[in-house]
Amino acid sequence: MKKNNYITIVRLFAAGVISSSIILGGCRLETETENEVQEVTNEQSEETTTGAVTLEMYNQLEKGMRYEEVREIIGFDPLEPVEEADESSSSRFTWPGESEQAFLTVAFKKNKLSTKTQMGLR
Repeated sequence: MKKNNYITIVRLFAAGVISSSIILGGCRLETETENEVQEVTNEQSEETTTGAVTLEMYNQLEKGMRYEEVREIIGFDPLEPVEEADESSSSRFTWPGESEQAFLTVAFKKNKLSTKTQMGLR
């Protein structure tokens, strides 16, 4: 996939995240009693990710890691579908950053992290 395609995918993903945040921002859940109203917020616990990779996450990735280890550090699935690679193949995955132009791409060869690249991560 070309760089322009990655940027387009990242922009579409970011637009979806922003739209969802705006829509869900005003939601609230009402219980059966009129006096009880529980506000539903978009705040997330420290264990839940924001859906964007950071420079800190990028710096934790090391050559030779398996996909599962990379996924555990990042905390959510990549934009591209995960395809199981056999011992002789290579695969590449991309995660969005906080801005439209920011992203992280990792490549695996023989099921091990071989290269990592990032653009615009903070």
